[in-house]
Amino acid sequence: MLAKDSLEETRSAVKAMDHEDVGGLTAIVRLIRKLEAENYIRIHFSAKHKAFSSDLTVDQAVVVYRAIQEALTNVMKHSAQREVSILFESPGESVFRFEVSNPVKEHEDFQEGFGLKSMRERLSSLGGELDVRIYQNRFLLRGTIPLKEKGSE
Repeated sequence: MLAKDSLEETRSAVKAMDHEDVGGLTAIVRLIRKLEAENYIRIHFSAKHKAFSSDLTVDQAVVVYRAIQEALTNVMKHSAQREVSILFESPGESVFRFEVSNPVKEHEDFQEGFGLKSMRERLSSLGGELDVRIYQNRFLLRGTIPLKEKGSE
């Protein structure tokens, strides 16, 4: 019952964020802060390789936001632990990559449902990719989006 109530509270918090301006990575950081501040989930967040100076288009920023939103909802819904790690990076400034991972029980299996399929389709529509797997007792979701070269249109 407590888990169901927590999930409903998380969904409400996430829906409230839907009505705010989706301003790229800043909106994602606001979502993370809100969920943590309201004790829905513990989030370890890091950014490297110039992630915050990545030149994401509006469409790319929205897709990343929705992917992180879906991933956090999935953690709240399916994970026994309320803990997740999120990494943003832009290696070589040629791609933007996000990674969301959370601990899982040994030998835990998963099936790709509507949310992950939608995430994969949205990333694919931008030339990106989604990799989902269980690795070293962690559920690992990694999305990659190609960035335009600086100076090219």
